[in-house]
Amino acid sequence: MATELFVLALLAALFALNVALTVGVVRSDVYTPRQKTMQLALVWLLLVLGPLLVGIVLWSDRAPRGRRGHGVDAAVGDPAWIDSPGPMDVIEGAADVAASFPD
Repeated sequence: MATELFVLALLAALFALNVALTVGVVRSDVYTPRQKTMQLALVWLLLVLGPLLVGIVLWSDRAPRGRRGHGVDAAVGDPAWIDSPGPMDVIEGAADVAASFPD
C-alpha cells in the first residue's frame, strides 16, 4: 500500500511539473512556435529527462531581474541597483578602513 501511494505521489508531482513547464513554455516570448512545440514534445514524451532539460533551458533563458525586486534598466540591460550607493558609501569612514587592508 505504501509503495502504491509513493508511486501515485511521484506521478502526481511529475504531472504538476509537466503542467508548470507547459505553462512556462507557452507564455515565453523567447521561443518560436516550432521551438515551443519541440519543447512541449520533450516535456510530455520523455517522462523524466524531458522536463529536466526543458526546465533548465527555460530557467536559463528567463529575463534577468534585479536584486530584491529592483527593476532592470531596459536600455542598458544592467540592474538598476549597480549605480546605487552601497554600504561602503553610506558608512562614514568605511572607505578609509577598506583602503587600509592589503591587496
